[in-house]
Amino acid sequence: MPTPSPFAAQLDYLVALGRRHLAIGRAELTRDGQASGTLTYPLVLVEADVQGSETTQALDTLTFAIQVLDKPDRLGAEPLPDLLGRTKAWADELTQQLRDELPGRLASVNYLALPGEAGADLATGWRVELSLKVPKDLDRSLTASRFAPLV
Repeated sequence: MPTPSPFAAQLDYLVALGRRHLAIGRAELTRDGQASGTLTYPLVLVEADVQGSETTQALDTLTFAIQVLDKPDRLGAEPLPDLLGRTKAWADELTQQLRDELPGRLASVNYLALPGEAGADLATGWRVELSLKVPKDLDRSLTASRFAPLV
């Protein structure tokens, strides 16, 4: 079985991180930023559309986005500030765990509140952009062998 690329491994890690958080316990990869509807809230969504830039020949800085969401059983059952406060605390815990488990890899963190606007479910929480230093999956000798000589 081939080993996953560092990019794929990072997506897998973020999904696993959400699943490992004891208060959340659920996470999934999303292509469109929407929950699949198969899991209940609270929930971490890991967005598959990643942005990035080349940092060095061996390193990229990629920005992964996760959504840390919750939804009360009934609309209006819990005040919005309480929902945002709880999901922000979870986002901070996820970010800190990432810092502890992957020291030196986190370049920056940006937050955007989602006050009852996350997807068709109207979940509340935070969209967190995590810029991570990710090693390239690049074998320079193999890459050179795939090109005709420069003439």
